[in-house]
Amino acid sequence: MIRRIYPSFAKIAFVLLLIGIDWARAYGAAAECGQTEIRVITANENPSLDAGTLVILVLGPIAPPMMEELDRLRDGLDGYDRLILDLDSPGGELSYAERVATFLQSIRGEVDLTTYVRHGSRCLSSCVLAFVQGETRIAGGSSSWLFHGVCRAFADLPLPRETEYFLSLLADAGVSKVFLSLLKRYIGGPGEFWVSGYELYHVYQTGIITNLLDPLRPLSPLFKSSDP
Repeated sequence: MIRRIYPSFAKIAFVLLLIGIDWARAYGAAAECGQTEIRVITANENPSLDAGTLVILVLGPIAPPMMEELDRLRDGLDGYDRLILDLDSPGGELSYAERVATFLQSIRGEVDLTTYVRHGSRCLSSCVLAFVQGETRIAGGSSSWLFHGVCRAFADLPLPRETEYFLSLLADAGVSKVFLSLLKRYIGGPGEFWVSGYELYHVYQTGIITNLLDPLRPLSPLFKSSDP
């Protein structure tokens, strides 16, 4: 039996801020190359984490080796009661994203699953399907989100049946039916619907984000006031 301890939302957000800065610098080039970079962080690598928390940082497309890495890590989840999936992704193929979503659904009975998109990060296209699998879904108001119809490779004309299926997957995850009806009007033809995390949470009340980060991110000053 896993004993679950739920730290406060503020503590989770603060810890994720701490562990994300160096990662973003070290792995920023990956997105430019279209590669998917994955890094696993525990309390051994970052003492600010609770011993029972495992963080998986994903930068890049929802594409291999993301699913393979998640599947490999499953046997090691016994020692953890919380998994945080930190996303910054341009999306990927719906079929692969659905595999990732199915896996995330399957582990929610084993660990408390939190998904996270920090200020300035992206969760575009099929990334949204992975994000909404979290039991707790945290995002920054300045994060970027993109919705569009499901298209064949190198095409921009949405496939009606596949697009309807994608919307049904979001509905199954608890996304607002009112928002999905609105979204359907925008993504039924060629084009993209861009929205910020703030708008998803406050304006459209989509149910996609459950906790919105404070817009202020305090940092320690580089120089003391007495320094030149």
